[in-house]
Amino acid sequence: MGLTGRFAALAMLVVLSLSTAIGCSGNRDYDEEVRDAFLTNCEYAGSSPSVCIGALECIEERLTQSDFEYEENKLLLTGELSERMVEVTARCLNR
Repeated sequence: MGLTGRFAALAMLVVLSLSTAIGCSGNRDYDEEVRDAFLTNCEYAGSSPSVCIGALECIEERLTQSDFEYEENKLLLTGELSERMVEVTARCLNR
């Protein structure tokens, strides 16, 4: 899958994961429900478990769960990723 396809898939995973389980946490380890939803949706989208875990850990290193939820809400409202989420997604895809 090319970078554009992987970027779109990760963006959709953000939406699907948080739409499935919304929690609130200020630490870098997301609530179990959010983690499980992300991993389930990531694997359903066709990525391997190791790729999904790596992507989630990368996002957790860069965004608190509250920030992750904010980005998801912004995406749902505007239909676009913020510059911050574009940067995080690109960094996580290029690890």
